[in-house]
Amino acid sequence: TALVTEAATGERAAMRFDTRSGAPTVLWRGRARVATLMGDTTHQQVFGLYQDIRTPPDIYRFPADFARKERVSHADGRLDAVAVGSAEVFETSIPGYNGAITRARTAVLLPPGAKRGDRLPAVVLMYPGSDRSRAVEVFGGGGDLTIPTLLFTSRGYAVVMASLPLGPNREAGNPLNEMIDQLLPQVYRAAELGYVDVNRLAIAGQSFGG
Repeated sequence: TALVTEAATGERAAMRFDTRSGAPTVLWRGRARVATLMGDTTHQQVFGLYQDIRTPPDIYRFPADFARKERVSHADGRLDAVAVGSAEVFETSIPGYNGAITRARTAVLLPPGAKRGDRLPAVVLMYPGSDRSRAVEVFGGGGDLTIPTLLFTSRGYAVVMASLPLGPNREAGNPLNEMIDQLLPQVYRAAELGYVDVNRLAIAGQSFGG
């Protein structure tokens, strides 16, 4: 059994491979992060750290077929009372470093109760050479740009998590121009879909993204 990522959608999946034929079977898939899986001596259950956009990270028990999950630990009960909104993912055509058109996956984190068409004020978070849309896997959208996204969504802002693939081996030939060329289509697409108000936007980043 292996945890994999589907390249086209960014979804995680638990797959069982037949040791003789190699044939795969999908046991579970979703936008979540499952890590550090460990089985017991019966091979009938596994334990792992699980979280998703609305589920704080904790240890969960999964049966061998991944049909359900059972929470084992309770690291911080205060997080149970935190209201978390939804996450939407879409694709946009963007120019690649060599001029060829490619596709970028973008996530929009919405406040509780918000929906497509609300045209919210928004903060755009980006980091060159990475896919920030993966933030939909973690509780509240995470905080790996040093800013917990819940600080924004809990106050009525949408958060746009952009993908900036840049050049080969993630090395950009002209970083500033490539960032602009790849970021703006995703922001305008988020506005076109009605998630954000293009006239009420801020952008944030840190380190290379600063």
